[in-house]
Amino acid sequence: MTHTPYRRCAACGTRRPQGELLRLFRASDGAVALTVGRRTGRGVYCCPHEACRSKTLGKSLYAKKLGAAKVVDEKLLRGQMQNLAAELEQRNGAVRHGENHR
Repeated sequence: MTHTPYRRCAACGTRRPQGELLRLFRASDGAVALTVGRRTGRGVYCCPHEACRSKTLGKSLYAKKLGAAKVVDEKLLRGQMQNLAAELEQRNGAVRHGENHR
C-alpha cells in the first residue's frame, strides 16, 4: 500500500492529496516561486480553484505563511497559477471542492 501525503489549502482549509494542490514556496535565495509537488524550501499549498487562488494572492496569505515579502509581479504569478491549475485539472480530472470549503 502506497502512502499518499495530504496537505491543507491555505485559503479554504480543505485537505487534499499533495499532487492535487498548487504549491507556492520560498527558495533559499528568498524568491517566491510556484510548483506542483515537492521542491526544497518553505511552502504553502493552495487548491487549484479560482476562489482559493484569489484568496491566497489577494490577502497575501502566501507571504504571511512563507515569511516572505510580497511578490513584485503578482499579475505574472496569477497567470502561472491559472496555467498550473488548468494542467492539474486536466491531469487529475475535475476535482470537486471539499464540503468544508469556505
